[in-house]
Amino acid sequence: MAKKKKGARFSPKLPSFSSLDIDPDTQRGILGIVLLALGIIITFSLFGFAGEIGELIDLVLNKLVGVGRYLVPFIFALIVYTLLYPADREVPALYIIGIGVLAVSLFGLVDVFAAESGGYVGIAITYLFREFASIAVAVVVLLALLVISILIVFNTSIDHLIQYIPAQTVLGKILRFIVAFFSSARHRL
Repeated sequence: MAKKKKGARFSPKLPSFSSLDIDPDTQRGILGIVLLALGIIITFSLFGFAGEIGELIDLVLNKLVGVGRYLVPFIFALIVYTLLYPADREVPALYIIGIGVLAVSLFGLVDVFAAESGGYVGIAITYLFREFASIAVAVVVLLALLVISILIVFNTSIDHLIQYIPAQTVLGKILRFIVAFFSSARHRL
């Protein structure tokens, strides 16, 4: 029988993801495909096409975000689009924060307009406003956060965003009035 060397132990080397040397574009592509598949499964679960696991997913999403669960596939689509078609080589942390703020503000607004319809997330957000401010303040803050998050996610300016809102709509007229008011006031100063 052979004698073991002192201190020598058998330790199998398992590959780690950091040592696999996968190109960052490939990593983003893999993550994008996984999130796309998950988004499709969530979409199927919302409409009853995913079997028992779909029912569980729908139940969990209903508890977490209420009717906002129908927005979850769109949020996944935004993330997947950014991963697969990045404007630059890295996905900035600010973009991820922007998507998070977008989701939170949407779920909060859902809960503001239909009480307890935003799930636990919406209830938690609006609870602070209901206790310490008012629903009107909640609407103003959540709409401001929604617009800010849209500007961050799409990396655009408010002027560029307003161009996509038809001028003949009430919202289009209000926004164009506000922009014109502030731009004329800026020139007077």
